[in-house]
Amino acid sequence: MEKVLNESSQPLGHRISPGERSKGVETILKEECREGKIDFEELRMGSRRGEIPRVRSEITERLVKDLGMSLTEVARLLGVSTSAISKILWRVAQKNRK
Repeated sequence: MEKVLNESSQPLGHRISPGERSKGVETILKEECREGKIDFEELRMGSRRGEIPRVRSEITERLVKDLGMSLTEVARLLGVSTSAISKILWRVAQKNRK
């Protein structure tokens, strides 16, 4: 019982093994890029053309909430600043409030 309580107090990102996390990141990136019909390289270049900002927002939300990744990790992965990731999450939170 004590083990379960200790695990529940740890952030989600620390309970996922690095291998599972890597697979999760790859899966999320592939799914979202396929759905948005964009190339991952376009996303990584920081482009704001067409569907790219929406796809970047979806990826950001999933990586942070589902995998517990830090804003800095997500920013590096997506080719934008940590501030940009923070703003994306703020906009998502504002949208969800409505």
